Amino acid sequence: MKYWLLKLGMYSASTIAITYLKGFRWWYLVIWAIVMIFVDIAIEKKFERQREQKDRNKAKKKYPFLNELNEGQVITVELKNGEKLTDVIFLDYIKSEMLLGTETEFNNELETYEVSEIRWIKLKRVESILPRAD
Repeated sequence: MKYWLLKLGMYSASTIAITYLKGFRWWYLVIWAIVMIFVDIAIEKKFERQREQKDRNKAKKKYPFLNELNEGQVITVELKNGEKLTDVIFLDYIKSEMLLGTETEFNNELETYEVSEIRWIKLKRVESILPRAD
């Protein structure tokens, strides 16, 4: 709601300013247009972060297993079609999809896993997720 009020206020101010700035030279209008573009970009950035956080919270509420996963955790994913993905690395999730690193290899020198393939999985296709027992 705040987003649309800010946008409406910005465009109202723009209309009023253009009406009164017509009497001045043309470069006042150009400066006003540039200022409005920067204000619009700032509003978009501010509310985009809030939308992303809201989407992440909604996904966590709908799919509670996301609360237990940590970035870089090695897991086994069982899909509803019976397919089983073993030893994959959980990377991240966005809205309704989960990003997994498959075909992983352990690098002894760096003591980390190396990912050679990245795969997107729709969260609604996931039957269960099990952490790997070391």
